Amino acid sequence: MEIFIWLDHSAAWIYEAGQEKNARKLDSGVETRVRIPGEDAVGTRLGNYRSTNNEAHRHNRYQNQLRSFYKKLAGQLTDYDRISIGGTGTAANEMYNFLSELAAFRDKEVFLQSGKKEMPAGLT
Repeated sequence: MEIFIWLDHSAAWIYEAGQEKNARKLDSGVETRVRIPGEDAVGTRLGNYRSTNNEAHRHNRYQNQLRSFYKKLAGQLTDYDRISIGGTGTAANEMYNFLSELAAFRDKEVFLQSGKKEMPAGLT
């Protein structure tokens, strides 16, 4: 069976060959801007003369959320033999690399559609 995925970091649209009008949407749940109480624009005050720039913590949280999204998406693709991936930005490349690392996808054909930058018509 063949499937096409269009994705960005906010969601993925999945549709099977021959059933393009019946696309399924999978939200990523990635939080791009999380405000923790006590936090200002760049960090957290720890006292009169100390503060921390928690950019590394934010980056790690974001990367973990993306990895969780890719795992959830990969779980829905195990039944397919041919997988085509397209999308905007770096999300399609990241998903392609993620699937390439998984043992369950080594015997499957996974393609990166580099020209598919726009969402296919009919998907919203």
